[in-house]
Amino acid sequence: MKGQRPLLAKGWLVLVLTAALSLIWRLPDYQFDTDLLALLPDHARSEWYDARIEADKHLAQLSSNRFLLAVGAADAETSLAAAEQVRRELADGDWRYIEPGRQAQQLWQSYWPHRYHLLATDDRQAMQSSPQAIIDAARLRLYAPVGDGRYDPVKDPLFLFQNFLQQQARASALQLDQGYPSRLLDGLHWRLLQYELSTDAFAQALTTPLPALVHSLRAGLPEGVQLLQSGMVFHAAHGAHQARDEISFIGLGSLLGVILVLAAAFGRSSLILLASLSAGLLIALVVSVWSFERLHLITLAFGASLIGVAIDYGIHARNGQQHGQTFRQLLPALGLGLFTSLVAYGLQAAVHMPGLTQMALFSCVGLAASWLSVVLWLPEHAESPSRSRLVQPLFNLADAWRQLAAKVPAFPRVSLGILVLALVSLLWLPGRDQVASLQTSTESMLAQEQALLTISQAPRPGRYFLVRGHDSDDLFKELQTLESALNAQGIESQSVRQWLPEKTQQMSDFARLSQFYQASLPVWFSALGAESMADEAIAAIAELPMTLDHVNAELAALYLLPSATLAFVYPEFVLTTDQLANLPQGSWTYVDRGAELSDLLAKYRHWLLLWVQVAMVVLTLTLWFRYGLAGALLLASPLVAAIAVLWLVAVMDGGVNLFHCLALLLVLGVGFDSSIFFARSPGPEAWRGASLSILTSLLAFGLLALCTTPVLKSFGTVAAYGLLLVWLLVPLMVQPIVKSDTE
Repeated sequence: MKGQRPLLAKGWLVLVLTAALSLIWRLPDYQFDTDLLALLPDHARSEWYDARIEADKHLAQLSSNRFLLAVGAADAETSLAAAEQVRRELADGDWRYIEPGRQAQQLWQSYWPHRYHLLATDDRQAMQSSPQAIIDAARLRLYAPVGDGRYDPVKDPLFLFQNFLQQQARASALQLDQGYPSRLLDGLHWRLLQYELSTDAFAQALTTPLPALVHSLRAGLPEGVQLLQSGMVFHAAHGAHQARDEISFIGLGSLLGVILVLAAAFGRSSLILLASLSAGLLIALVVSVWSFERLHLITLAFGASLIGVAIDYGIHARNGQQHGQTFRQLLPALGLGLFTSLVAYGLQAAVHMPGLTQMALFSCVGLAASWLSVVLWLPEHAESPSRSRLVQPLFNLADAWRQLAAKVPAFPRVSLGILVLALVSLLWLPGRDQVASLQTSTESMLAQEQALLTISQAPRPGRYFLVRGHDSDDLFKELQTLESALNAQGIESQSVRQWLPEKTQQMSDFARLSQFYQASLPVWFSALGAESMADEAIAAIAELPMTLDHVNAELAALYLLPSATLAFVYPEFVLTTDQLANLPQGSWTYVDRGAELSDLLAKYRHWLLLWVQVAMVVLTLTLWFRYGLAGALLLASPLVAAIAVLWLVAVMDGGVNLFHCLALLLVLGVGFDSSIFFARSPGPEAWRGASLSILTSLLAFGLLALCTTPVLKSFGTVAAYGLLLVWLLVPLMVQPIVKSDTE
């Protein structure tokens, strides 16, 4: 075997390089998955799965390429001047102003072909009670000093269509004033400015000058004038800049710290350790992208935690070499470390959830490839021990703690009891899975979003009913049934029906208007001295009721999908379980994105912890069978440390989330390796190697606890305190393994 190792090492290097080339060939056309619904198991995907995907993409596109500003002041003139100032300052950029007049034009174009089916409520009542009132009002309007530029004496002779449009406009909370959608609310005159981005908000999150420009605009407005902002671009930019700054500072510091520690401890051999780690992550990525049609980005984020575990193999192996151990002597401990990690990570695949299956494959392949790289490459590049004095303080501290811990009486059965209690306690570990707790946006940004929703009376796209129909007529009936049921419970809602009268009403209005025109238009045109136009106006009457197919797609984008077979209904508030249960059966489904994502995070947290428990039981029994009680106690220190920290977080924060639990696996992996090597060689050399391993993981992940980004902070907090507690507990709880390496 010794003579074959150089050939195997070179062969493995060729395989790694080949994998790198295949990755270069694969990635250009590969699409990573970002949709959290894809993490659900197949059996949990309802018949609405495809419709939900279509709806989510539609809403995401709308929210990601638009933003809204609102200027508020105590008087209308100041508000108008401030709005004009904002518009001038934002005249140039990767965005364009959406003219409110364009929306009015779209509305007019949608209604105009169907005008004979559309009557204002006042006109409908007047036709029954006092038809002459309509004639008198039309005459006053015709001879008014300021005429209507869109008046058509043949196609809308009595201004009935104009009256309908005015009624629709009055129903809106916003009124067009001086060219801006405006509203008087709580003593302030608000004017809205809507913009469309030239690219996706996330695509330019780090480069867009928009947030800084709006901030500068806000500071430059007169005292008492408010400027509110809303849009995904602001949240994306804030989150991207925050993550970049933290990762740049903390991440770069961590990387440099790890490299410095490894170089100080192992000299040039540290390059082999880093190469082995890189090879493991590369092979894991290659196998994953070829195994899954779409690899989820969460899998990659999770895979980063492998760094702390995978680099352990090289650290412990090189540390053993420096103290005279051969690779043959090191292999059993290295193999046991790999085995425990593969069981812990691999059992996740038993859960039929796509995310955990991907994570299990990525983790197991990455760990095995890193381990194999160490075994094949490190012996070929062995060098004489060379340690810098920089790591000596760490070793002195490690030796002092090991000697102090050795004086503490060992109670193996007590340690085993603590291990069992820790495992069982996971069943009652409270969760805090609300997606809002992972929010990176500031309270000020969220408050502005809420204020703008109140001003504009816009629906909340994160909470809606998705309604489906076989065609546009069937969809309208479903919308009508659902909204009637909601109204019966006192729940107001918004949908595309606010623009579209019911078909029966349209047909009734058509008959009423036709009869009215037949009787009134000859008299009307006779008074104008244009009798011949009466026949022309009556002949122009056309029966063409308006359906969902006729609604302008851009205008109704928040309410109707382009196919006109899927629509949204937005209730005014979150519905309770009882309210949902009281609704009749229909072709619709209720979607609460916040609750849905929180539930998904809870499911993954639950299954992750459950299979950690299963893996620990399997490993405990296996190690007990192989090494006796001392073998079972190999798991005690990392498990107790990790679970104790989770409980500490749960008490302080009210529960743990998925990212706390992902850090649990890092602590367990690093702790297992440290316990194994210390148990097989309880002297100072193995403990120094374990301390070095824990330090590198602390530098790589523990510093993330200093971040303010919730996801990074959650992971880093458990990693930091868990690894520190592992370091304290290993000398106290681990018992020497008496079996020889050859057994």
